[in-house]
Amino acid sequence: MRAYCAGRVDRVIEAADDGIENIHRALGAFAFEQLLYLTSDLPFIDAAGVSDFVSRAAGSSVAMALASSDAYDAAFPAAPAHAVTLAGERVANGSVFLIERCAREPLDRVAGRFFSARKSLPRLALLLGPALCLQFAVKRLTIGAIEARAAKLLRVRARAVRDCSPGLCYDVDDLADWAYAHSLACALAE
Repeated sequence: MRAYCAGRVDRVIEAADDGIENIHRALGAFAFEQLLYLTSDLPFIDAAGVSDFVSRAAGSSVAMALASSDAYDAAFPAAPAHAVTLAGERVANGSVFLIERCAREPLDRVAGRFFSARKSLPRLALLLGPALCLQFAVKRLTIGAIEARAAKLLRVRARAVRDCSPGLCYDVDDLADWAYAHSLACALAE
């Protein structure tokens, strides 16, 4: 990656074998006013989707991209399951975040716990506290309630940016994700 990006990036941060450590390194690598944080496993991301997210995230101290499950399913038909339902709203979680300087330290303090729980909805719900965990259990947890809890926990304005490009949400976590992405990329190239 270093050779591929030569001359096009300000800095390359050495990767650790641990995802939590990589988050800490990314958050601490720059003195930034605003950080656009993207995971490295997004094969269908594009500049238009990122630009739209950044413009709509304006005014938030920390923002996360979400796509509607309908848009996600249309963009990635028959892809491995990725959507989650919260209080009847189905969304695909994005792997793109906008982080203001004021959110860096509080986010760095909790990021490891959320990273470790990221693939388990029950574990994520437990991190939100008893009230929201109960709301999750009875299928009444809303995105708005999660935003409010994040804002209280981090003491900054936290926001989910809905209806983002599905390309900000399709990530490759296992062989099935990679196989699907490869087949779709080949079909698109034809």
